[in-house]
Order: sequence, then structure tokens, then C-alpha cells
Amino acid sequence: MATVGVIADDRTKRHADEETQGLEKVTDYVEEKELTVELGRAFHAINEDMARAKEEKVKRDRELAKVTIRKEEVELIMRELEISKTAAERSLREHKGDLIKALHSLTN
Repeated sequence: MATVGVIADDRTKRHADEETQGLEKVTDYVEEKELTVELGRAFHAINEDMARAKEEKVKRDRELAKVTIRKEEVELIMRELEISKTAAERSLREHKGDLIKALHSLTN
């Protein structure tokens, strides 16, 4: 009779172990789902931030493009500071065509 009790205990233990494993699978699935949702939200927020930054850059570039600069001043900056035409033009535009301020910002 003692053998029957041991077999019943083994079956009960195995059944409990199977239930525990099943519960762990469900818990893991739910945790993965929650993580996926959180990651999706994070990626969405990042994409929105990047789009906003790109819009701001385009807007700023448009504003800078409206600033009138002199070709001679661009060439002077390029020659004296040995920088690209793009960098010289950008600096002049950022300083609203003021050569002195552009030179000052490039040398500091």
C-alpha cells in the first residue's frame, strides 16, 4: 500500500510541475507582448523626434538661404581660414552676412 501512495505523490508532483511550466510559458508570452508594445512606443517616439528635428533643420536652412552674402567675402573666408565654400557660406548666412562676426565665430 505504501507503493500506491508514492506513485500518487509522484503523479501529483509531475502534474504540479507541468502546471508550473505552463504558467511560466503564459507569463513569458505576456511579458514579451508587453515589451513589444513598449518598444513600439519607443520607436514611434524616436521617429517623431527625428521627423521634428528634420523639419526644424529644413526650416532653418530655408531661413539661412534667404540671407544675402557676397561672393568676395565667401572667398576671403575660404582662403584665409582654409575651409570649404559650404562652411564659409553657412557661417556668413548664420551671422546674417556680417563678415566680422562670421570670422570671429570660425576662429573661436
